[in-house]
Amino acid sequence: MKLNKAFDCLKLKDGIQAQLMQARAGMTDKERVAVIDENVAKADSPVARLWRIASSSELIARVAEGSAVYGKSRAKQPLGK
Repeated sequence: MKLNKAFDCLKLKDGIQAQLMQARAGMTDKERVAVIDENVAKADSPVARLWRIASSSELIARVAEGSAVYGKSRAKQPLGK
């Protein structure tokens, strides 16, 4: 059964992708990355804000030690020590 849809998200995605490919035709990879970075820096979307935080030094990941055995003296030390 085929439904009549008022909005086709794949058609929209394909159209946007074609516009971007046309706008970036002839650019080198470095130029494309620079354009994307510039657009992300200007954008106020939630994804752009998250990308800026993740790519900056504001986001600090702490990794657990490789061993599952922890001594009593190490348990009292804060992470990163």
